[in-house]
This record gives sequence, C-alpha cells and structure tokens, in this order.
Amino acid sequence: MEENKEISKTEVIIRPMGPVTIKGEITIIDEDGKEIHDKTIVSICRCGISKNLPYCDGAHKGQM
Repeated sequence: MEENKEISKTEVIIRPMGPVTIKGEITIIDEDGKEIHDKTIVSICRCGISKNLPYCDGAHKGQM
C-alpha cells in the first residue's frame, strides 16, 4: 500500500524584469538525470546573462 504523504505548497513567483523564484520543496535534475539542487528556495534566470546559469546571480539589474 502506498504511503500517504502530505503535499506541501510550492509557490512560483514571476518577477517583472527579474527571475522566476520558486519556494517550496525543490529538486532540480539535470539533463543526465543527476540531482543538482535540493533547496526550499531558488531563483531561475530568465535574462540569460547570469554567470551561474540556470540560477539568477542578479546580473539583470545592470541591464535595466
């Protein structure tokens, strides 16, 4: 029998002129299936100029 797990709420926040911020239980898996990130909050770059892709490093702030 499958164990009953509580589902936690996850929020996805799209910031104007900024990243997508995800809050909740997060696991990011790369194209090879390797787990590369397990956190409760992460900001994903949308502008493409971050030096830490796929994560936002705030580089977009200099582009405004």
